[in-house]
Amino acid sequence: MRKLLKESLKRARSRSPSQSQPTSTATGSNQGPGSILSPSTVGASPADNPTTGTGIKSTSGTDSSGGAGAASLVPIIVEPTETIPAPGQKTQNAAWNELRRSLRVLTNTSSTFPQLSSAVESVLACLAEFEDTTRDREDFEDLATELTGLANTLNQQMVASASTLMSDSAESVAISIKRQTAEIRERLERMRTGGIRDARADEEELVKHYRLIESHFKQLQTNVSMSTWSITNEHLVNTRLEGLRPVMQAAYDSSISTQVSRRCCKEGTRTDVLAGLDAWLDDPTSWPIYWMDGMAGTGKTTIASTFCERVEKRKLLAASFFCTRSSSDCRDVTRIVPTIAYQLARYSIPYQAAICKILGQSPDIGSKNITKQFEQLLNEPVQQVKEAISQHILIVIDALDECDDRDGVERILSMLFKYAPQ
Repeated sequence: MRKLLKESLKRARSRSPSQSQPTSTATGSNQGPGSILSPSTVGASPADNPTTGTGIKSTSGTDSSGGAGAASLVPIIVEPTETIPAPGQKTQNAAWNELRRSLRVLTNTSSTFPQLSSAVESVLACLAEFEDTTRDREDFEDLATELTGLANTLNQQMVASASTLMSDSAESVAISIKRQTAEIRERLERMRTGGIRDARADEEELVKHYRLIESHFKQLQTNVSMSTWSITNEHLVNTRLEGLRPVMQAAYDSSISTQVSRRCCKEGTRTDVLAGLDAWLDDPTSWPIYWMDGMAGTGKTTIASTFCERVEKRKLLAASFFCTRSSSDCRDVTRIVPTIAYQLARYSIPYQAAICKILGQSPDIGSKNITKQFEQLLNEPVQQVKEAISQHILIVIDALDECDDRDGVERILSMLFKYAPQ
């Protein structure tokens, strides 16, 4: 702008025969004699500078007859000023806006999977308030950028897949995302009503929830990427898993459950026990084994069946084996681990891929002793894919005292206590 003004002044002066008493008039302007635009005028608002959007006349001499002193129009346009964002704010806003765009695209892509689409929408609903709360912290831009990358990758995977299988494990992850957003909303509400006493701690708690959402997105990526493999290799998967000879009647809700009069708790009963089980399952710091004992006939199996039903609705029931003397297979302790491995492979696609690879190398592992079964069918594949599986999945084994082999029961308990903490 300054260069333009200099050149304009030179041209105006070169056409003037006399510069002894120069005058300058700005049409409709309050500028004083001899001035065209000062730097402060360039930055003025339209209300302060009535010449905005017009040409500014610059004259030399006093002759207005069109001779040597005639006015020449200098084409200078002053644009209305815009609000300049604070340092870092423009980039931060762009990061959050890009995240919104990515999540909206993912919502449309995942519309055929209601749980996933609903989870993404719940994240979108929290963004505006979260952004406002953390606006002054530039480090949150990294969080938005990372979530954007994960959402874009997940969207690309779903678009590229000819078909996608949404397993119970993947649905449980989507449900977990919604639970995190619900906790975020509760935290934001407390921050609004509780003042700024613990603002920093509240912000860190919010970030913790968003980091968990970030890890859930990574789990979904793994599930979606592996689902194509599972569909393509469906025949191979079925053949290898059926080679484990799982006991189908051992599931909590199998047909044999009616034959042995297995039932769930009546509505409104055992509420304290069930609430305690729910709290244990949802607490990431709790001991990984919940041991329920009591005298025969006190309702342990009824409680276990009820808990299985409740947790299955949340897509967190990975496997169940209910022992009973009414079935030779259901009281055979050597069939417990292969059956749990089979059900877990149906529950989680990443685990399915890992165990199918192991079965390809050792197809007869299901007939080995309990120690080898546990190590190769459960511990090894779970360690490979534990980042892709929810922390809160449930495996229920009921009535071990009804198995025939007491030594076998001791071995399986030993393996559980050894590997469960891992």
